[in-house]
Amino acid sequence: MMVMFLSAMLAVLCLLPVNVAFGHTYQVHDWFWSNSGESFDYAATANSAGDTLGQYCYVKSGNCIYLVSLNIACHTGHHYAALINSNTGAEPVTLICDKKDNDEYVMTFASFKSIDTVVKSAVEVGIAVPMKDGLFRVSRFALDGSNQAINQMRQDARSRMQAAPSDTGHLPAQVDM
Repeated sequence: MMVMFLSAMLAVLCLLPVNVAFGHTYQVHDWFWSNSGESFDYAATANSAGDTLGQYCYVKSGNCIYLVSLNIACHTGHHYAALINSNTGAEPVTLICDKKDNDEYVMTFASFKSIDTVVKSAVEVGIAVPMKDGLFRVSRFALDGSNQAINQMRQDARSRMQAAPSDTGHLPAQVDM
């Protein structure tokens, strides 16, 4: 359901003003951001396959994480090797299966800094995950607008947090997605 929502938002929305009301979604080129409710804010993008990549900031815990949904099954708590590749270089990363949302598995990046650096400096990022059959599941995401969307989302999230956001690779306990 979230993937369909994200895909629809990419197709429909246009760049909206920065003065926002609570609970709205705004598009900035290939990315959009939302102050979606009391639990979390997010800035994300979706590709034509329906895969999503985004940064989520949880207001109560103060944690910010990168989530990726690649339409692959995983076991909650397990770590998976992956490779991110962009015009700025390639780097091995670890993905953690932290939550199953609406029959879709969601993975976080163990190293916030690794993916954050790429998202903020590259034009496009590819994520390759080895599969059991010896093949790779590869997904590519456009990054145009990521900096502005993330900055706006974090500014809004920070205004409702007790302290500045903490960048982490793990979902806070007991979150509502």
